Amino acid sequence: MDVAEDNVGPGVVWTEERVRALLERESFTYQRIELPYGLATKRRDRSATCRKILPDDLTGKSLLDLGSQSGFFCLEAMKRGAARAVGLEMNPAFVRQARILADILGLKAEFRLVDIDEDPLGGPFDYVLCLNVLHHLRNPLGVLDRLIAATRERLVLQVDARGVNISRAV
Repeated sequence: MDVAEDNVGPGVVWTEERVRALLERESFTYQRIELPYGLATKRRDRSATCRKILPDDLTGKSLLDLGSQSGFFCLEAMKRGAARAVGLEMNPAFVRQARILADILGLKAEFRLVDIDEDPLGGPFDYVLCLNVLHHLRNPLGVLDRLIAATRERLVLQVDARGVNISRAV
């Protein structure tokens, strides 16, 4: 079975066999995402972080996740009723994987390949997440200014400080 992007979208049926084959072939490198049939990507569980930074009810809200990886926070936002969830990524493999996982779950989250330092963010958004990303950027202060301008309600930053993760929602 091919897992190419053209095999994703309306009309595609994600059987247990097909989901299992995907999990065997693909390397999901960062986030654990619960899938149908009791299956999941076998990586880091971010649900505790999600409970800290996002309310249970996001009905009608919008979310931007900068450096979204496999899309965990966008997918969770959609499950919590968000009207829109956008994940921006610089790695095409992560965008492809996030789109596949959203398709499996039947969620309409958007995932875009961008140069985070240069490309428009597409906001404003009610919630903006920048989790452990700033230190990877060429112009972190410029991006931070753009994130602040794109935020209506809450900007959440997680900053890597010499091996110690410090998270604070503002």
